[in-house]
Amino acid sequence: MRINSAMDLHELLTIIMDTARELLSTEASSLLLFDSEKKELIFDIARGQRGSLLARRTIPLGSGIAGTCALERQAIVVNDAENDSRVLREIDESIGFKTRNLLAVPMLTMGNLVGVLEVVNTTDNRQLDAGDTRLLTYLSNMAALAIYNRKLYVDLQNRMEELDCVFRIAQSIHVEDDLDIILNEILLA
Repeated sequence: MRINSAMDLHELLTIIMDTARELLSTEASSLLLFDSEKKELIFDIARGQRGSLLARRTIPLGSGIAGTCALERQAIVVNDAENDSRVLREIDESIGFKTRNLLAVPMLTMGNLVGVLEVVNTTDNRQLDAGDTRLLTYLSNMAALAIYNRKLYVDLQNRMEELDCVFRIAQSIHVEDDLDIILNEILLA
C-alpha cells in the first residue's frame, strides 16, 4: 500500500487501528495525535461502536490515561477503570460508553511524541497484560513511522516546489534582458 497521499495514510492508520482491535479482542481502539503547539491530544481515528462520537475531541497533555501516557512516554495498562481516578469519565458519559479496561501506548519517532494508541474493553473480559502491551507497541511503531514518512514526503514535495520556483526565476533572468519581463516572471513563479 502506498502512503503518499492523505487518503492512503488515513486508510493505513485505520487498518492499523482495526488490526489492534481485532488482535487484542477489544471493543474499541483509537489513535490520538499530539498537537505540540497546544500541548494536547486529538482523537484522529476512533474505531468501535461509539468511535465516531470521539472525532476531533481533545485531551490536554497529562490528563486522563492517554494524556498521562503521552506525558510520561510510557505504556499504561488499566484493568480496573472504574477505580482508577486517571480515567476521564466525562468522555465515557458524553458518548454513552463505559470503560472497563484499557491500554495506552505512546507513538514515538526518533524520540519525538507523535501521539497515543489506545485499546478499550477486552471483549472476553480478560485482563490486559505485557503481551498486549508489546503487540500494541509494535502497531504504534508502525503508525508512527507511517506518519513520519508522510511528513517527510510532504516536506520533500514542498522543497521541490521551492527549487522549481528558484530554477524558473534563474532561467528567466538568464533568458530575458528586460527588467519588467523578469519581474513579471518572478511574480508568476
